[in-house]
Amino acid sequence: TFDLSNVAPLTNAGTETVYIKAENPNFETSYAQTTVTVAKRTLTLTGASATQTYTGSAIELTDIAQSGNGLVTGQTLKGITYSASGADVGTYQGVFSGAAAVKSGTDDVTSNYAITTIPGTLTITKAAAEGNKVTATAYNGTYDGAAHGITATATQAGSTLWYSKVAPASAAVTDWSTAAPTWTDVTAAQTVYVKATNPNYDDATDSATVTITAAPITITAGSKSFVYDGSAHGDSSWTITSGKLIGADAITVNVSGSIKNVADSPQANTVGTVAFTSGAA
Repeated sequence: TFDLSNVAPLTNAGTETVYIKAENPNFETSYAQTTVTVAKRTLTLTGASATQTYTGSAIELTDIAQSGNGLVTGQTLKGITYSASGADVGTYQGVFSGAAAVKSGTDDVTSNYAITTIPGTLTITKAAAEGNKVTATAYNGTYDGAAHGITATATQAGSTLWYSKVAPASAAVTDWSTAAPTWTDVTAAQTVYVKATNPNYDDATDSATVTITAAPITITAGSKSFVYDGSAHGDSSWTITSGKLIGADAITVNVSGSIKNVADSPQANTVGTVAFTSGAA
């Protein structure tokens, strides 16, 4: 048995050889050696990870979790910071900055640690559609020869508006277009569906209708008097007495009425068929 109490203890990580000599007056001196090894203390630094909903403001994670053997009581970690940050929807890799140092008071004991860093991720997901409300406004007017459609706006800048004449709930929706459909001629209510897409929000939808009613116009048949001459007489003239034709639109009017004998007077002169021709190219 050897008394090694006078051998200086090994505090820091590493390996040292210890030489031993045994002396006894009844024996020859003997020698031996051995090694003392202190392994490095493991310290794993893991950056925070989280999934958060888009808020419109920058989001940053800065926490660092320690695992492994951890720090010796009374020692502190210095010199390293962590950040995983972003504002828009997406996944952001965390980054460690600086060099990790372990201090025992004012002494640097970093060499006694095996330090590993594991960055986390910040994932920002889309906000609910309610945050990017779409407002669709109907058009209801009288025929004027111009093309008309609904109007629509989205709450958030950077949104794209898409239009369809097919309800979004239908599997047949394949006609989404950034061009809003329009109507020029008289039409009963036509529903237009609107969808707002935005990289930071779920899709929002709304709908409105386009209705175009006929423009009122009054056509009055002409009136005329004749002196009896044994022949049948009529008056095919007519005038627009209220309303008007739009643009280059044209009208063809058939007026019917005929009189021959004085006894048949007065004879009604009536507007028959009326045909309109669009002046649009």
